[in-house]
Amino acid sequence: MSFDLPILEQLIHLKLSRMGPRGERRFHHCHSVAKKMLELAHHHELKLDDDVIMLTGLIHDYAKYTTMEEFRRLALKYPEINEHLEAPMKTLHALCGPYVIMEELGITDEAILRAVAYHTTGHPVMDDLGELVFLSDFTEENRVGEIHAHIRTLSEQSIKKAVAWILHDTLEYINQLKQPLHPLTVEAYVAYQQYL
Repeated sequence: MSFDLPILEQLIHLKLSRMGPRGERRFHHCHSVAKKMLELAHHHELKLDDDVIMLTGLIHDYAKYTTMEEFRRLALKYPEINEHLEAPMKTLHALCGPYVIMEELGITDEAILRAVAYHTTGHPVMDDLGELVFLSDFTEENRVGEIHAHIRTLSEQSIKKAVAWILHDTLEYINQLKQPLHPLTVEAYVAYQQYL
């Protein structure tokens, strides 16, 4: 896939900055995620294109401020969105993000769109790009706290082990809150628990 990263970065910034200071913070987060992805990819010598890594990090939260009304409108063109509309907004922006990205940015690369779709829930079958964005969203430099520091250290040793621990801790946290778990997160945990 051919794309102009600087122009796409400007478009992403333009969209997010319309939300004011919180949008600027979101863009900074996306940039930090992209930077962390690149750092981990180089550290683990992954065979991924740097521009693809950067773009995936930059667009992972592109649909963060999309409204429910906008998602419903998009579902008229992409009926498969309907199966996600009951999900909380925290996961909806990821699961439906690829459709917003295709419509507004014209990006159709399946690996990038798949990585964006599962960056909050995880997925039982994630490729290197998917694992990188899932992990980097949790460990980028602005995430503070003991658990983030622990996963950051693990990520230097093994991406799969770090992903497994994020899933483990997510399941424990959501269970403590007595909230429903997304089925994909459970499936991802079952697939990754071998790396704990």
